[in-house]
Amino acid sequence: MGRITDALEQLSSQHAALDALLSDIALTPDATLRTRYVDDLAHLLTAHLAIEQEYVYPVIATHVSAGVLAELYAEHGEIKRVLADLLWQDADDEQFVPTLKQLTVLLDGHGAWQDDQLFPPAQVALSQAHQTVIGQQIAQWLPTAAAA
Repeated sequence: MGRITDALEQLSSQHAALDALLSDIALTPDATLRTRYVDDLAHLLTAHLAIEQEYVYPVIATHVSAGVLAELYAEHGEIKRVLADLLWQDADDEQFVPTLKQLTVLLDGHGAWQDDQLFPPAQVALSQAHQTVIGQQIAQWLPTAAAA
């Protein structure tokens, strides 16, 4: 498929990659491997949230209500808090699995809502050229997530 240049496609692709990492973490019994997957998750997730906040949310701010925008930022704050908790826990800590489940629920809601409710109207509101420019900025910022 080549490189993804459409910003919204790329973010959806990142949602799928985050889901896959969460599944890998949940299904891996080896603590060392879990720790590596958590590090990969932290890298991708922090980049993903930063990309949304830096490149996408400012552009869509005029196309969504102030309440929706505030909720998006609040959700990011909660995701970051739970990710920080997960990073502080050892992979064999008794709180690791509940924290992972909490993060999974948050990210499931985050990705599903954006893919179903936010991105379709944004795609209509934003020109293809604008989406492509944002997609190129994202690809430069996080090239590994841009490869298909």
